Amino acid sequence: MRKQAPSIWVTRSSPYNLLTAQRLRAMGLHVITVPLLEVRQLPCETALTRPDLLAFTSVHGVRHHPYQSDWTNTPVLAVGDTTAAAARRSGASPIRCARRTACCS
Repeated sequence: MRKQAPSIWVTRSSPYNLLTAQRLRAMGLHVITVPLLEVRQLPCETALTRPDLLAFTSVHGVRHHPYQSDWTNTPVLAVGDTTAAAARRSGASPIRCARRTACCS
């Protein structure tokens, strides 16, 4: 009799829960994807002046931030490589990583 694969419940928010689930399934695990959080943009006021620094703690923050084209040279602090890459794709530069990895530009 074949042993059933261990089950793991992925609570990460969508759409990144699906990426995590794909990796876990490739490892032979039985994956249940039930996000516990929903990430959505809330209405916010546009900043009247350019900030001195933008700090992003997740890709969701980059995706939903009301980034303005005249903020191109505003320094960005990203929590890690994935968040830094998302900020770079949005046009941000220069970027520094909190983890001090190769993502810095």
